[in-house]
Amino acid sequence: MDPTSGWIHVPLTLHGGAVGISFLDGHAELHKWQHLDRLPKVMYSTLFSFNNTGNNSDVQWLQSKTSALR
Repeated sequence: MDPTSGWIHVPLTLHGGAVGISFLDGHAELHKWQHLDRLPKVMYSTLFSFNNTGNNSDVQWLQSKTSALR
């Protein structure tokens, strides 16, 4: 992810440090964040700058499951 880009709908860090994501085909996945220290403590949706070092396995997982440019 480009470090100058941001997320509009930030996945929350609630639910034991995990996020559930559902997909158009009907399946859903639960992902336990490995780098909670790199995610903001958000209880609502906001736009923020995501300072990614390029080797964040959480960002790589999310990009592999979404429409992020490859």
